[in-house]
Amino acid sequence: GEVHVRFLVRSKGIAEGVSVQKRSNVSAEAARCVAEIVDRRRVGVPDAPLVGATVVVKFDKVAK
Repeated sequence: GEVHVRFLVRSKGIAEGVSVQKRSNVSAEAARCVAEIVDRRRVGVPDAPLVGATVVVKFDKVAK
């Protein structure tokens, strides 16, 4: 599965306004959980005062 999460980063380097942009083979509930984890986390200081960013989180099945 895969979840694309987009957000804004201001000069403090904290993710703001996080939303699920796209998901595949992942439930809506699981995608929202990923977005909640990213929201308000430090993600690094951007080169400009306000930058849009997208993070892609990929999931694989674990062999038993």
